[in-house]
Amino acid sequence: MQTNVTPLDKQGRSSVRITGDDYQWRIVWGSCLAMLHDTTVGAANPIVAVGVEVDDAGNVDDVVLHRQQPPDRHTQVKWAVDWKTPLGLEWLSRQKKTEQPLLAKLASSRRLLDGRGVPFEMSLLTNRAPDPGDLLIAGRDARTGLLMPAAAENGPKSAKGAARIAWAEAAWVDEAELVELLGVLEFEYAHDSKQTNAALSTAMTAVGLRSDDTAVQAGADWVAKQVRSSRRRLTVGDVTASIERLGLRAGQVWRTVSIATLKPDPLAKQATVALDWVDRFDGVDEWSKRRPLAPATWEQLAADVAELPKYVESGDGILLTGSLRQATGFAVGAAFRRVAGFDIAVRQGPQLWHSQEEYAPIAVTVGDLEELRDGVGAGDGLAVVVQIARPALGAVRDWVMAAGLPIRSLVAIEPAGGISDQAIGDPATALAFAVAVRNTVSDLARGHDRIHLFLAGPLGISILLGQRWNRVKATTVYEDLVDDGYAPAFHISA
Repeated sequence: MQTNVTPLDKQGRSSVRITGDDYQWRIVWGSCLAMLHDTTVGAANPIVAVGVEVDDAGNVDDVVLHRQQPPDRHTQVKWAVDWKTPLGLEWLSRQKKTEQPLLAKLASSRRLLDGRGVPFEMSLLTNRAPDPGDLLIAGRDARTGLLMPAAAENGPKSAKGAARIAWAEAAWVDEAELVELLGVLEFEYAHDSKQTNAALSTAMTAVGLRSDDTAVQAGADWVAKQVRSSRRRLTVGDVTASIERLGLRAGQVWRTVSIATLKPDPLAKQATVALDWVDRFDGVDEWSKRRPLAPATWEQLAADVAELPKYVESGDGILLTGSLRQATGFAVGAAFRRVAGFDIAVRQGPQLWHSQEEYAPIAVTVGDLEELRDGVGAGDGLAVVVQIARPALGAVRDWVMAAGLPIRSLVAIEPAGGISDQAIGDPATALAFAVAVRNTVSDLARGHDRIHLFLAGPLGISILLGQRWNRVKATTVYEDLVDDGYAPAFHISA
């Protein structure tokens, strides 16, 4: 099968340097957006300036976030053209001629910052993937980015103890000082260009800016221009002036709510409220995480979702960031329902789908209401399959029958134009579809005691559908477990 992708020639030294610089300028631009967001929403300890390649910061000088009160955050940015050598001891201990290994430079930087007597944060940010065979990297805490406390576990004769000794030698310190370093050094890895650009685009949306690729590049180019002009401390005033000059202003400012279930959310630290469930979902990667990992339960996750509205005012616009699946999206939308005065939005690809979009009513296709054999589990439930991107009715029917759920009737709803991953093409159609589904289900549910909802479509539809889920029967929304059928995830009140 032919593709439109043409392999690129190997990058030369100049190309690698330019690409690495552009990557760093994008990280700086993201920090500028975080500073602007802090100022806009009135953060308790806002970023007041962003430093670029600052003096007297050791080797964590690429990006420095100066806050109103300590701690400032110091970051070393490392770009790699490929992932042949992952993030681990082999790479961290590399030494060029008389230069120190990177790990030794980071240890020296920690001593420098610690000697100032004020709190600080430091991090290593790279697009490299982690080395799965490195025992210390494998113990990274996804909530903090630190290798501690796992790095200090086990004795000196254990495999992890031997790894600590090797790391200490590469850092040119003893084991005790290595532990001190790993207690403050955050590892932010696998931030490739695609993920970085997606995070920048969402961050620009959050502060009311244009967020297309051209706008993202304009921000990075502005940073590069400041550096070339030897301006190494960027303030809110500098960023605001650049936004007006570049014509980036576009829309409203959003309060961000971060929910990470599949992978960490790079925007979590600037969110009004954030839920980090990455370690509470079962699975080795973001593709396989579909259900809670014991002892976590769906009920515990539901309790977390129910608390979210307490952190934002009902009149605020809410931008949902992070990574979540259909059932969780529906539950979050239902927590911020329109009838309670909330406006919620989510980026769906390059578009912003939100609950206040102007729309014209549309029709949906409703299948025959199928009466299941013997009422399956002798109940009066209605199973609703909303299939947009792919057919799901057959799989749901088979599973419902095998599971013996208290479901009497089954029906499928899909776009009038048919099932396709491009069936919902714009924000207005998305909201119109969600409203049409809600109205249809409300009518179909008469005579049934509960709705059992199965979703197969864009995340944005799940969120908008939950947000408009009023005057409908009590609902259980199910998560698709692929080979293991479905799981009753969240129970939504009428």
